[in-house]
Amino acid sequence: MKILYLDDDPEEIELLERTLELVDSEHLKSDTQVIGATSVEEADGMLANEKVDMLLVDYSLTAGRTSEPFIRRMIGNSTSPPVVLITAKTSLKLGEELLSAVADSNLYICHKRDLDPAGLSALMEDVMGTVFRILVVDDDENDFSIVTMHLSYHKELKCKCVWARSPSHARDILRDDEKGFDAFIVDYQMPTESGSPFVKELVSRKLTQPIIICSGYNALDMDTDLMRMIANRQVKFLSKNNLSTDNLVKRLQANARRPY
Repeated sequence: MKILYLDDDPEEIELLERTLELVDSEHLKSDTQVIGATSVEEADGMLANEKVDMLLVDYSLTAGRTSEPFIRRMIGNSTSPPVVLITAKTSLKLGEELLSAVADSNLYICHKRDLDPAGLSALMEDVMGTVFRILVVDDDENDFSIVTMHLSYHKELKCKCVWARSPSHARDILRDDEKGFDAFIVDYQMPTESGSPFVKELVSRKLTQPIIICSGYNALDMDTDLMRMIANRQVKFLSKNNLSTDNLVKRLQANARRPY
């Protein structure tokens, strides 16, 4: 596990490294590594070249600046790691975008005084322990946002949705993403390629994760092989006309071991 800590004080980075050695958490592996960045530019360079599992960002930087623009950029990137805002302030005036991200569990806030072994252990459990990762394959970013919004309404299921704008993009993500996904939501009708062949690829791998095919059409309008997979419960069908939090969560109930 690799943690990137952005803080313009090198001593704070060293302190975190020493404290993590004392943390007892199932989410921390023995080879957990902290890499420190003392500037946004340095953090960007590391993110471009390193596979990072968690991002800790000090809110207050030197010269009265804050890291809020960097944080907004990170939470706006569906492939970025979980982001934790670190602050020494007792109160923060966050913008609407960051407040919404906190409500949706896309951003976590931790006070510096809680960066002790017990506090870090609780933080690891909160950030890494219950995230349900979903790959959403849809050419329409608005539809992706609607799915994400519906899932955010279910407070017991903390989801991290990753957007793939086409089946070929989804294949690239699966090839590069070692973490894997807990579920797949795939649009049936896309301009460059139907979602059907990609769903059949997933089924052929004998995955145990839920595979959901979404469409504005009736299930009977799909090809025969896909209809048979739906009938055999290898694939779950969800009409976009009936998209709701309850209907999505019912189809995401199974959470099995990840093969990727």
